Amino acid sequence: MDPLEALLAGAGPAQGDTASTAAWRRLLADQAVARQHRVTAWRVLHGALMVNALRVRMDPRLRAEDGVCSLPACRAAHGQPGAGDTPWETLTHAFMTCPAAGPVLDWAWALWGALTPGTPQPPRCAAVLLLDRRDRWRPPAWADAAWTTLRVTLLGCLWHVRCSREARGWEGGPGGGAEASAFRAAAAVVEHLEYAVRRDWTRANEDVRLMSADVGSHEFSGRDPSLSKEAFLRRWGLQGRLCVIREDGSLLVRISLDSPVPVPGQQLL
Repeated sequence: MDPLEALLAGAGPAQGDTASTAAWRRLLADQAVARQHRVTAWRVLHGALMVNALRVRMDPRLRAEDGVCSLPACRAAHGQPGAGDTPWETLTHAFMTCPAAGPVLDWAWALWGALTPGTPQPPRCAAVLLLDRRDRWRPPAWADAAWTTLRVTLLGCLWHVRCSREARGWEGGPGGGAEASAFRAAAAVVEHLEYAVRRDWTRANEDVRLMSADVGSHEFSGRDPSLSKEAFLRRWGLQGRLCVIREDGSLLVRISLDSPVPVPGQQLL
């Protein structure tokens, strides 16, 4: 068994926790999402992602201020009169209320609305974003897989950018790194989604078992080597809003940095 599959399959939620169990199974089943993003979402679901607040709780050698968000704007606000609540880096802060995350969520929710117009839209809450609670909101059946891919990719990209920012210490201008972080995370979501679509398009057009390793055949490990074009469109088409097959048989992917919703912070380009 693949090491990631063993991790996900071997450490499910407690027996009887049906909502978490369902979310965990959806995460395990979605082979379109990058592996590192699935690991991030798994850790979020289990409360095991090492945000700063959790680090302080687990390591008695750390000081209380070590639990503050690493974003320069958040650290500057820490302890300032009238700054409001201390920006401890909890899961909710890291993925929802941090100034580096908020614009990305605005963009992602607008993107989902553009891809699924006329359908009930997800509430912007931790139960939906972090825990995938379908008793709080359920995507339409024809867009269920796409929502899981978007949600998990969003979490993975936000966390990757956060870790890169903390490791490299870049501040990104007067916004204390918030605008630069938001742009990088949203742009990464676009890149990963487009890559996932095109990777499955390859499966719909070629026998990936005959591909050599130097052209990326390892990317299809653990996946069915074939995919019908009908199944591809059911998975990715979103009624022609995410991608469409042209009359000449080529693929048109309709997601980019500018469309259908511009990513935040493009002025940084």
